[in-house]
Amino acid sequence: MVARTPIQLPPLERRERILEQYYKNLETMDYIDAHVIYEHNMHKLYVAYNPWLAKTPDGRPRRTRTRKDFMPKTDKFGTPLHLLKMTDQEFEEYVNNS
Repeated sequence: MVARTPIQLPPLERRERILEQYYKNLETMDYIDAHVIYEHNMHKLYVAYNPWLAKTPDGRPRRTRTRKDFMPKTDKFGTPLHLLKMTDQEFEEYVNNS
């Protein structure tokens, strides 16, 4: 197992500024958008102090979540939403190729 450098915490003042901005954003936008912006800004701040956080173990860049990650993936019956958006022909091809 590879030993990593312990996480360096960014200054509290900078973290608090990002949190204050999050609360300001809640006044003008919905909570999902505000959370996505907050998470992205905190990720950038932590990567500035801990560059190894920017990459996954296999070397690919780590991504932060987007609004799309919070959207439902299935309907209330469990059917994947991408199937509901298919035309009849696309659905038949999907079913026959599976």
